[in-house]
Amino acid sequence: MIVFSLGYFDSHLQTILHDLKYRKLRPLADTLGHKLAELIASHMDDFGLDLILPVPLHESRRYRRGFNQAEEIALALGRRLGLPVETEILYAARKTRQQARLPAHRREANVRGAFGVDDENRLLVGKTVLIVDDVTTTGATLRENERVLKAASARKIVAAVTATAT
Repeated sequence: MIVFSLGYFDSHLQTILHDLKYRKLRPLADTLGHKLAELIASHMDDFGLDLILPVPLHESRRYRRGFNQAEEIALALGRRLGLPVETEILYAARKTRQQARLPAHRREANVRGAFGVDDENRLLVGKTVLIVDDVTTTGATLRENERVLKAASARKIVAAVTATAT
């Protein structure tokens, strides 16, 4: 899977993402989405992207936070690229421990089976999907989303994140 990233999870991006997620500075999602769009736009013809799916949060985490930061970034990205953003197809099937709190070797197991697909309109069949998340470290969450989307007959998965942790 190809992953587009704005950069490494340095102190600058860490501050921005912390402000977005915990200080609820949601306009930062627009800026991040626009920056990702600038990065991806020159590759649009290479992939033939059809739609965007944000990595979902479990309903309890979303309720506590008040929003899904990946969804906010995805919506801004979709507006800029002119692609539809579907927020109901990919869902969190079960609550997981926060990936950031786990050692790398436990992350795959933590997210295995954690996501599901509800695609009754068959929007994914044969499509190239861009999944969006805020941060990736080991790639476990992205790979698990890719697995369930391909099982639902998506043709190709591309990912975009604001930061890549080392």
